[in-house]
Amino acid sequence: MKKLIKIIQLIFGFCKSLIVYKYYSMKFKKIDFFQYKTLANPNFCCIRGFASSTHYGNHLAVSHLIHKRINFIREYIEHGVSFYSNPECVRLLGYIDRKGIKTVYTFSEQRVDTINEYLKTHNLHRKIVPVGPYILGANHHKSTEELVSIKKQAGRILLVFPTHSCETNEVNYSVEFLINKIEERRNEFNTVFVCLYWMEVLKYPQVASLYEAQGYTVVSAGHRSDPLFLSRLKDIISLSDMVFTNGIGTHIGYSICLSKPVCFINEDLNKSDIFHEDEGIKSVREKLIKLFSDFSQTITHEQIAFTEYYYGKWERI
Repeated sequence: MKKLIKIIQLIFGFCKSLIVYKYYSMKFKKIDFFQYKTLANPNFCCIRGFASSTHYGNHLAVSHLIHKRINFIREYIEHGVSFYSNPECVRLLGYIDRKGIKTVYTFSEQRVDTINEYLKTHNLHRKIVPVGPYILGANHHKSTEELVSIKKQAGRILLVFPTHSCETNEVNYSVEFLINKIEERRNEFNTVFVCLYWMEVLKYPQVASLYEAQGYTVVSAGHRSDPLFLSRLKDIISLSDMVFTNGIGTHIGYSICLSKPVCFINEDLNKSDIFHEDEGIKSVREKLIKLFSDFSQTITHEQIAFTEYYYGKWERI
């Protein structure tokens, strides 16, 4: 009887999440990246049991890259780039141990090796497929005409990605310090876009106000459960001329593969992370400081090599 009740609860939870996901997907379909407060909707949720694969609309982007639909029962998509060197983090970042999973899609060959090391240790068998930067498989949210119009009005755009918190990670940084860094280069651009993560918009609304008080334009790609997240993010990055960031994350490689120079602003962050900063993350931070600290509007061969190592290779025009 208990087993039957549990099955009913699982089915009910799945159906409820599917309805909510479909509802908000349709409701937010035409909401653009300027409407950051609307996009930060805490009621949005992914389909229960398939959250990691549907985060950020990864399933849509990866489907385009592999030229077929994702089978959510047998296939799994890692939700974002991982810099962790400890193979045990593979289990914590998804549902790779779940029975029935046959194929895992990820970014790079480096990540393939890490996952395979975990699988070997736990006597699991999966086919691991590197597909490169997911964002390249995403469609733009706005039309070409709309993007051209925005670009004409905004001129040269400096895009800023502040570091952000998530469910497992609380990060605090100095907004004043970041603003000072932006102001050092502001006169070289016509417009400053600050792209905030949805959770930061909800938890720290005063932060957005501080940026807006400086005359910056606050934008957002939306809730992580929004299937159009990557599409909005592709618009935001594509419109920019230069990227500033003080956070280690997927946005760095996405910017480089979309041909946008990146400047990494090193800052001592107050960070609480359940994974902790292992040797792999420390190594990545050191590489970022070495490769991306200079304010340069030229992408170097070394930066491309770094990006390909962690995010996978892509066809460059």
